[in-house]
Amino acid sequence: MILQVMLIGLLAIMIYMTVIWLVSLQMKNAGIVDIFWGPGFAMAALVYGIN
Repeated sequence: MILQVMLIGLLAIMIYMTVIWLVSLQMKNAGIVDIFWGPGFAMAALVYGIN
C-alpha cells in the first residue's frame, strides 16, 4: 500500500517537472524551473494527502 502511494507521488512529480522542463526548453530559459520548486512540494503534499 505505501509503495503504491509513493509510486503515484513519484509519477506526479516526474510529470510535473518534465512539463516545466519542456516549457523551459521552449523559452530557452532554464531559470524558470527554480520558480516551480515550491509549488512542486505543495503538489506532492496534495497527491500524498489524497492517497
